[in-house]
Amino acid sequence: MAIQIKLVDKADNLNLEKFKEAMLEGRSLSECAKAAGSKAKTRSALSGVGSLILKRNPQLKTDIVVDMDSKRKLLIEAITPDKLRKATVGHIAMAINVLTEKIELLKGKPTERIAGDIDFNKKTKEEIAQWLRQRLIQK
Repeated sequence: MAIQIKLVDKADNLNLEKFKEAMLEGRSLSECAKAAGSKAKTRSALSGVGSLILKRNPQLKTDIVVDMDSKRKLLIEAITPDKLRKATVGHIAMAINVLTEKIELLKGKPTERIAGDIDFNKKTKEEIAQWLRQRLIQK
């Protein structure tokens, strides 16, 4: 109980806009709490503060999910033949994956690991991009 009280105290009077900005930059929950001004000392305590911020502010959580989903859609649209020539599909896929996992976690859904669905080594960049579009638009 004492730990919970300490976390509650450390979650008060924090800058929720800074917390949201940090979340949208893809930072961890502990980094977001620190960015919001938490004085918690350990990563575990900072993560607890971050979780408490989200629990106490359901609208903030919803806003973060909406903004992340918008970013994810922009990233999916960024997979064009021109972009494929300039950037690796891996970088684009990684950015989409990070946003997707964070959105799923914030919605309370389990994240899914895809094993064996596709052998990326045997596909062209265009085939991988098409697979990503189909897979991610379904979510």
